[in-house]
Amino acid sequence: MATIVENLTDGGSKKDRIRLAKERREEKNKSQAVREQALLEKEQRAQQQYERSLMERGRRLEEQRQKEMLRRSAVEEKRKQCMEEEKERLEALMRRSIERNLQTDQRPKRWTWGGPPGFCEGDPKIAPPLLPSASLTNDPLLTLLPANLGTAAEIRAATTGSSG
Repeated sequence: MATIVENLTDGGSKKDRIRLAKERREEKNKSQAVREQALLEKEQRAQQQYERSLMERGRRLEEQRQKEMLRRSAVEEKRKQCMEEEKERLEALMRRSIERNLQTDQRPKRWTWGGPPGFCEGDPKIAPPLLPSASLTNDPLLTLLPANLGTAAEIRAATTGSSG
């Protein structure tokens, strides 16, 4: 190239100047093409990075959504379990309460202020005396118990019947 420049300065031919201008244009076009290619590659890399970041963000959001769904289902399951336990607890409480009520209904009534059963037979507040079962009536000791004896006549009859 130095020779071409020397020829021009020395009054070189017109052909050399045209050729030199053509070479400069080609060199300029090549460098422009290289710059455009580099810019295009840079844009492509940026686009690819953007797409990767979008995909990564979408993946993270999906993972977060799934974790949230799992957490919500776990909370719902725990709530259902607590409700079931509370329901069982209340049912057991009701069963115990009903059992206690049945037991108190089945228990023999205690004597009231009126005295032993049969003492105030006309009083509806006082429970009637319990009749002993057939197996207990054969036992002479049980017939002498005050709970089984209601009136004085019954006491006399029981004491004379068991001694004689």
